[in-house]
Amino acid sequence: MTQTFAQDDFNRKPIAEKIIKLLQSNIDVSPMVIAGGDYSGLRA
Repeated sequence: MTQTFAQDDFNRKPIAEKIIKLLQSNIDVSPMVIAGGDYSGLRA
């Protein structure tokens, strides 16, 4: 089976773009904002 990355079943590109925008902004970002209160993932 050949794997390709043309199709993203998990829709990661928009999430990655939001993370990049958040990290490049001038606001003070805490790791809890990125990881979520229980550190289970992004809450964006």
